[in-house]
Amino acid sequence: MGIGFSLVSVHGTFAETPLKERVLVKETVVRAAREDVWTAWTTKQGLEAFLAPRADIELRIGGKFEISFNPSAPEGQRGSEGCTVLSFLPLEMLSFTWNAPPTIPKLRESGARTHVIVYLEDGGPDEIKVRLAQLGFGEGEDWEKYYAYFDRAWGSVLGALKDQISMVAAPDKTDQVDARLQFQTLVAAPVADVWAAFTTKEGIEQWMVPLAEIDLRVGGLWRTNYNRDGSIGDPGTIAHRIMTYEPNRLLAFQTIGAPAGFPHAEAIKGTWAVVTMTAESPEKTKVRLASVGLGRRPAADAMVEFFQEGNRVTLDGLTKRFEFGEKK
Repeated sequence: MGIGFSLVSVHGTFAETPLKERVLVKETVVRAAREDVWTAWTTKQGLEAFLAPRADIELRIGGKFEISFNPSAPEGQRGSEGCTVLSFLPLEMLSFTWNAPPTIPKLRESGARTHVIVYLEDGGPDEIKVRLAQLGFGEGEDWEKYYAYFDRAWGSVLGALKDQISMVAAPDKTDQVDARLQFQTLVAAPVADVWAAFTTKEGIEQWMVPLAEIDLRVGGLWRTNYNRDGSIGDPGTIAHRIMTYEPNRLLAFQTIGAPAGFPHAEAIKGTWAVVTMTAESPEKTKVRLASVGLGRRPAADAMVEFFQEGNRVTLDGLTKRFEFGEKK
């Protein structure tokens, strides 16, 4: 058993799912230590050093990610008020919700949110590549204005990061969240096929579990059941909440409902999983599964031991799914 995964295969093929979601992407390369770039994005001091005069961030799931670009403006018009941390993988990924600027009042007042993912990747020697992706755009004139606004703004933000990184204080490494349970594999399939295997009902039911349903959106539920004679919603159901995602690249989720009798139901609370996919070639994809928020308490240590084998076998099952196809 992995983190909510089973290795029951059923005959069938998953439907082709064209990606229609618009993703705004900006990138830069920063000459700095990875820890310093991480600190710039995840601490009050770091954000205030390069981005805005005032910031309030709580690096925890659901914590504040509020940046005041104009602290003297009326309340509600200062910046990213009400935005929150969705997910993170220490030193590698941070995701948060984002609101509309005051110049688009209808969207801002409606509470509309997109989500942003900031990735830190290896660049050249002593360099970190920062990739920023924004998703969740709606349709209509105001949404077009929203997209155009941040198409300009994020470039400026990354430029400021590059120029001001030397002003960021050294990080406190003692506060890093434990992400010690990690596994990876190389899958003989295009990244789009591997993404579909993780994020569609048809794909999931080919190799993970016999029963699944998934609502692929921030806050959507991903529910599975090991028992092919059961049903989604019965006591054997495992429920995950989708925290953040970017098609063909990243899926983060938190287990919010364990099946009846699960021995680590308490220990799993407050933890989450991050699946990353990297196209190594047109026909090969590197997949990594990281469990985050485990801590070092005895109950967590027991859960880590329980999942060590399960998560490894899960990724082995994904590899075999594309090497040998479905089991008949």
